[in-house]
Amino acid sequence: MRETPQETQKDESSLQVNTTPI
Repeated sequence: MRETPQETQKDESSLQVNTTPI
């Protein structure tokens, strides 16, 4: 089981978009 940095970046992007109320 190994986590890819790309997946982590994608998760962060989704979180940022969710955290930023437009």
